[in-house]
Amino acid sequence: MRNHGRFLLRSAPVLGVLVLAGGCALPGTFGVSSEPTASPTRSGTPGRLLGPAASANTTGTVSSPGPAPILPLNLVGPESPQDVISLQSQKLAAADDDRKLLAARLAQLEATLIEKERALTDASDDITKTEDEVGRTRADIRRIKQENAVLREKLDRTEKELIDVQKQNIKMREKEQDAEAAPPEAPPAKGQE
Repeated sequence: MRNHGRFLLRSAPVLGVLVLAGGCALPGTFGVSSEPTASPTRSGTPGRLLGPAASANTTGTVSSPGPAPILPLNLVGPESPQDVISLQSQKLAAADDDRKLLAARLAQLEATLIEKERALTDASDDITKTEDEVGRTRADIRRIKQENAVLREKLDRTEKELIDVQKQNIKMREKEQDAEAAPPEAPPAKGQE
């Protein structure tokens, strides 16, 4: 269990790089759209939009069944270096914002991972402590059973000894009662001996 958490903790930077490089489903389109847009020019008027080229053999519009055609991207480039720099700096700022978002999310995930690893470590330690306590309790139960067996054996011996003592006591009392109940024998006469 612990090895998996350590693996994830060591590989978190690699996972972050993969997420940043491979991309993931994030809101926004990062400035890429399938719809054509007018690019700014020096005069501030929108440029010409590119559309599908007209076919030489068609006389009217033909609509094909199925999904609507995908419009091409706006391929008209800006006309001045300042416009190129401006667009590139906007893209760079957007990419930097996205990178910051991803870095914050990565830090949040790393913190969650560390917290979960700590919880797993605590749970593992608790399990180990509980196993030790169960082992000690089982050893105590075995020891107590052995002590009970020894004490029960002593009790049985003591009860047998007590019964024997009581039997001897009864026999002695019976002898005493028999001796008291029997007529005393007359001492032999002096002359008859």
